[in-house]
Amino acid sequence: MLPRSRRRPCPVAAWATWTSDSALPIRRVEQSSHGAGRKAGPVPRRGTGGLSVGAYTPGMPRIDAPTVAEHRRLRHAALLDAARQILLEDGVGALHMRAVAERAGLARNSVYEYFRSRDDLVVAVCADDFAAWSADVETELGGLADPARRVLRYVEVQLGFVAAGRHRIAALVGRAQLGPAAHEQMSHMHERLAAPLVVALEQLGVPEPMLSAVMVSGVLNAATQRIEAGADPETVSATALRLVRDGLF
Repeated sequence: MLPRSRRRPCPVAAWATWTSDSALPIRRVEQSSHGAGRKAGPVPRRGTGGLSVGAYTPGMPRIDAPTVAEHRRLRHAALLDAARQILLEDGVGALHMRAVAERAGLARNSVYEYFRSRDDLVVAVCADDFAAWSADVETELGGLADPARRVLRYVEVQLGFVAAGRHRIAALVGRAQLGPAAHEQMSHMHERLAAPLVVALEQLGVPEPMLSAVMVSGVLNAATQRIEAGADPETVSATALRLVRDGLF
């Protein structure tokens, strides 16, 4: 083990990615007969900052991509995929750092280089799904100029995603016991997801657009529960649209 003065801190930011591999002091470590590591100079680089990946040196993580940034991105994505699979197959109770590491084929300590805790991992999985969900909602609403049509389409799209099974991760995470910081981050994600609805309501001149958006979200939550309980999605969606239309227009 390295003396305490020579140990390097472990990066722990949940979503951090290296913006430039050239900023990293990557060095090979050679092993002595006693197992102690000593620095042996920087890994050669080629081109404009890319890593020249040569023979694997025991005691250092293997670099599986042309650059450190790409290597970290791939590992981050692999860990998120592993966590997502565990959630869908075994439920939130089975989501632990060791299980995620094993599913991704990595050492347990590697997970902590990307996520400080289980809460951070859960939030990161949700953030990944929310980003894709929000982008798809905005795409669906992008060609509609009439704010009333955007409100109704917002409801249709959200419930369509639920019927397609895209809400399963959010539903599973909703049963997890998370800390206050994680809950706060999840709340911000929901606020960003509701932003197109709030904008459309403001453009319609609806009194109290934020409060009205909360009410529409209440209809969506109730409709989501009915669909996930096995009710016919088309019937539920039609009923939700009627309630929103009659309540707002």
